[in-house]
Amino acid sequence: MRLSRRDMAKALAASLSLALPLGLASSAEAKEDASGGISSGLVLLHFMLDDSDPGLIIPCVRVQRRLLGDSSLFVEITATYTSRGEVVTREFEVPLDAFSLTDHHPQPAGHGWRLLDAYLDISDAPIDDGSDISGSAELVRRHADA
Repeated sequence: MRLSRRDMAKALAASLSLALPLGLASSAEAKEDASGGISSGLVLLHFMLDDSDPGLIIPCVRVQRRLLGDSSLFVEITATYTSRGEVVTREFEVPLDAFSLTDHHPQPAGHGWRLLDAYLDISDAPIDDGSDISGSAELVRRHADA
């Protein structure tokens, strides 16, 4: 059985906890700080919308290739937009493994980075037509004993 993007986003959202808003990581070397944050290794490029579904947002990120496949890494995402005329800020914590190679942009050939995206369910506060999205993303490591 093949799930729709909305069903996949809802299943992902149901399995995730909310995160605190954190800053944008953007430098080329990944370094872990004392709190478990990776100070770089991930760059939030932009958010996209699914034209057919205002209940989905799609964060696009650039991640260092060597970090892919590490199941202890999570992306903490904060997105701010307008829903039903009110400003809404949503926070997500998404396993890096839940992101997929994007088909919206060509992958950088021969580079140490990969472009990824994920579909996030915002159907309880859908984005207003014409609303912009701003936000941030941070790569963090969650240890098994945390």
